[in-house]
Amino acid sequence: MGRRSEKGFKFEEALSELEKIVSRLDSGDLGLDEMLREFERGVSLVRGCKEFLDKAQKKVEMLIKEDGKIGLKELKEESLEDEDEDEEGEDEEN
Repeated sequence: MGRRSEKGFKFEEALSELEKIVSRLDSGDLGLDEMLREFERGVSLVRGCKEFLDKAQKKVEMLIKEDGKIGLKELKEESLEDEDEDEEGEDEEN
């Protein structure tokens, strides 16, 4: 099950509900009033998810230690791209 924050927010449930809202909006079967209500709910869920992820990131940053000190270890996009290329190369070799 999803983890709850202090306010009882469940990230996984919010994400699932957000996916359902997107599907309903994409279907084109809703009237304008319903679409606006769904959109407003979706925006609220996105904000909640972002807040939850921001808090989670701060917790992770606090847990990363370097040289006996708590610090932030920056993850650069180029290092992610290098890892993706390495994985692709391994897949081709196998």
